[in-house]
Order: sequence, then C-alpha cells, then structure tokens
Amino acid sequence: MVRELDRAHGPRSAADLHDEIGSDVPLSSIYRTLAVLEDAGIVRPHHSSKSVTRYELSEWLTGHHHHLVCQECGTVED
Repeated sequence: MVRELDRAHGPRSAADLHDEIGSDVPLSSIYRTLAVLEDAGIVRPHHSSKSVTRYELSEWLTGHHHHLVCQECGTVED
C-alpha cells in the first residue's frame, strides 16, 4: 500500500487503492492498514468536500507540496 501511495500523483481513497492493488486484498484490510499507517505517522488523511477521505504519504517522507482540487468531481492531484 505504501508503494501504491508513493507512485500516486495525489491522495488516494481506500477505494482507489483497492482498485489499484486488486481484489485479492479485501477493502476492510485496506481501511485497517490505512488506520495503522496513520497512527504511525506514515500517511495523513485529507478530507474532501464530497466526504471522501483520501490518503497520501506524510510530508516527512515526500517533502512539502500543494494540491489541485477539482470543485466538480473532487479529484485531487499534487
């Protein structure tokens, strides 16, 4: 999951990660793993206007950056 977030060009939701990783990993496991990674400070959540939480690697791993957010569809990109 960390590898998928590192390759991403912006924050990803649990559903996005599930699609990218594949159905071999249950969505519930992805949510649990994200919670553990958030508690450890590896990922940080971003809450969008559409009530979808997206995650990205913490800035101490990737460096400071900004996001572009589409007001219509909610897509977030670095």
